[in-house]
Amino acid sequence: MSQYYSYSYLTHPSRDSSLINRALLKYGHSSFSLEILEYCDQSDLLKREQYYFNSLKPEYNILNTAGSWLGMKHSEDSKLKISESLKGKIKSLESCQKLSDSQIGINNSFFDQNHSEFTKLKMSQAKGTTIYVYTLDLQLLETFPSSKAASNKFNTNTNTIMRYA
Repeated sequence: MSQYYSYSYLTHPSRDSSLINRALLKYGHSSFSLEILEYCDQSDLLKREQYYFNSLKPEYNILNTAGSWLGMKHSEDSKLKISESLKGKIKSLESCQKLSDSQIGINNSFFDQNHSEFTKLKMSQAKGTTIYVYTLDLQLLETFPSSKAASNKFNTNTNTIMRYA
């Protein structure tokens, strides 16, 4: 949500087709409100979000499935830009196979290796961003050495954690 209060974020050329961005710029922040509809357990979050998607049918939410990009449709302009960016970058069948193999572990020097918890923590601290979780009254609740550690705890992905970090 904090990004929606940044003029530079709202006006960035890559976001000019976003319905909510255009509406915020046109009508102003004072025309919108943010409300907490319900407090629920983390384990029920997606189910409750889906309930509100179905019952409220929010105008500016382009995705219809909670926790999923399912239903995302690119504009014709976006499709054209994606197509243009891929021209001349077609990979050979051999390159595609090597890429595929690397993703499943074949020819990957780290495949099937297990790091100790200490090593994982050190790598996380060296690479990660410390995440602090606060209660509503701003009391420090928990600290995580990285967004990955926080995402594991809250059963979400690291992008979601970093969006609010």
